[in-house]
Order: sequence, then C-alpha cells, then structure tokens
Amino acid sequence: MNYLDEEQAHQIQLTPEQLRQTLKKQLEYYFSRENMVNDRYLKSQMDAEDYVQISIIANFKLVKRLTNDIQLIIDVLKGILKIKNKNFSI
Repeated sequence: MNYLDEEQAHQIQLTPEQLRQTLKKQLEYYFSRENMVNDRYLKSQMDAEDYVQISIIANFKLVKRLTNDIQLIIDVLKGILKIKNKNFSI
C-alpha cells in the first residue's frame, strides 16, 4: 500500500507546501517498518549501510509523479531523517 495511489498522484495540483507534505508522507511510508518488511526492491537497492541513492528514490513512480526536483526530495528526506535521528546527515 502507498500513501497515494498512482491516479491520485497524477491528478492532484498542489501548492508548494502541500507538495512538500505529500512527498514527506510518501517517503515516510517507503521507509516505514510496515513497508520495509515486504519491499524487496527497496531492500535490494540498499548498500551495506542501508543507504539508497537519491536517484533510485527519485525514480519511484509516485515520487516522479509528484516532482522531478531532486533538491526538494533531498530536503524532504533531510527533514524526515533529522526527526528520526538528530545525528544523521545527507
């Protein structure tokens, strides 16, 4: 299950803040325990330290439908990671 389905992601027009929040929720879902238990593809893209290249994340269908702005994706991920681990940096 995704935060958004493909049709919703394709059809919505968002303000910049709505886009940021929607992207945040989708990225949080991808890296949630609930998703990671079953997401073989995402696990297969992780290196030995469990990092995933930003380009992999940016190419997820729903992320691509929301934005192609790599810097926005990085900024949103940084925000998520700062909340979960204050010592983490990208």
